[in-house]
Amino acid sequence: MTTLKEGAEAYEPKNTLNIADLNEVSIEVPMEERKFKEGTPDEFTIMVALVDDKEYRVPWTVLKQVKEMLVHPKTRTMKKFSVLKTGEGQQNTRYNVLPLGL
Repeated sequence: MTTLKEGAEAYEPKNTLNIADLNEVSIEVPMEERKFKEGTPDEFTIMVALVDDKEYRVPWTVLKQVKEMLVHPKTRTMKKFSVLKTGEGQQNTRYNVLPLGL
């Protein structure tokens, strides 16, 4: 058993990392689907990339852009990409995927 003081001293807030926080991402990085608030009206699902034992949220728009690049003749050999994030908040955030390692 631990005390409240020990728990408070050991507490580290959970920060959601974003794939845009990485300098580059391999298209072979493992991903998992995560559900939150399951069974409630507020239930939602996110995709999470696992990099160096850390979880990075992958926005659906990033997956869509990568998919488009993998079928386009000029970028279908892409091995890595980078993500530029602009704006803040759910409505104002935009992601741009830049192909690397063609």
